[in-house]
Formats: sequence, structure tokens, C-alpha cells
Amino acid sequence: SGDPATYFEGEDFYSLIGVEKDAEFSSMRKAYRKKISELHPDRHADSDEETRTTAEDNAKSLNRAYNTLKRSQERRLYDIAMGFCKY
Repeated sequence: SGDPATYFEGEDFYSLIGVEKDAEFSSMRKAYRKKISELHPDRHADSDEETRTTAEDNAKSLNRAYNTLKRSQERRLYDIAMGFCKY
């Protein structure tokens, strides 16, 4: 209840992925794959606990963003809830 943006915790999913709000799906997928590969646990196996935890948390946020925006209906609802489009 209240502000629908609270469901998305106020996160700008487009910024998390690294694309503009009008990005085509192919551009979004490419940016997502690049970022998620940087956060992969194997890349942080020798890192300290804090770095691994941060990478894991960032990967979870990135996955949530991508899984919302890759579906056209969910992307539309997200855009409306966040005030990125009026309809």
C-alpha cells in the first residue's frame, strides 16, 4: 500500500544495469551479461569476505533488476510505479 515504488525499494533498475530508460532489450541483455560476469563468485574467490558479500548483494540486485525489466509487462509496471512513464 502507499507508494508503488516502495515495492521496488526505490531502486533505479536501469542505472543498476547501466542502460538508458528507453534501451532496447538486446542492449539491456548485453549490459546485464557484462556486469553479472564481473560479479560472478569465481572472480571474487580470493577476495576478502566483505568484497565477496558486496559482490553477492550487487549480483542479487542486478538479477532482480534484469528479471523485472526483461519482461515487457513487468517493465511497464515498473516504469509506471517509478514515474518513468505516465501510462
